[in-house]
Amino acid sequence: MTGRVVLVGAGHAHLEVLRRAATLRAVGVEVSIVAPRWFRYSGLASPVAAGLLPPSANTVDVAALARRHGVTHHDAKVDAIDLPGRRVRAEDGAWHPYTAVSWNVGSVSRTDQLEVAPEVLVTKPLVRLEGLAPRLAELATLGRAPRVAVVGAGPTGV
Repeated sequence: MTGRVVLVGAGHAHLEVLRRAATLRAVGVEVSIVAPRWFRYSGLASPVAAGLLPPSANTVDVAALARRHGVTHHDAKVDAIDLPGRRVRAEDGAWHPYTAVSWNVGSVSRTDQLEVAPEVLVTKPLVRLEGLAPRLAELATLGRAPRVAVVGAGPTGV
């Protein structure tokens, strides 16, 4: 064994690392992932938000994906890192030693220091997007033309 990579979070890049884990193992690198079991894939967030696809369409089962590619999955979030000890701690107290660690945890909109009007839908984490289509439909039934403004320029927003 030449190394141990711990993936923290199940963002896009880490899903690709899972897919290629056999290549890493072939050169002596063990891969494990510490992430919640379910991940919302932003590549399908727009059609889910529009109501064109069900919410399950953009949900990835991280545990099943890891298992399929021979990667150990720990269903948790990381709450601490021990830099000198080269390890991360999951929220349940389990420590995960690493040679290299990669962070890809997705984004969350911080609104704690902003005044956000009740009609504003903050869409990160992506699970919140599921409320967009019903909300727009409700406005339409009330005879109010919905106005949508996208703040941000990520691929999903565009």
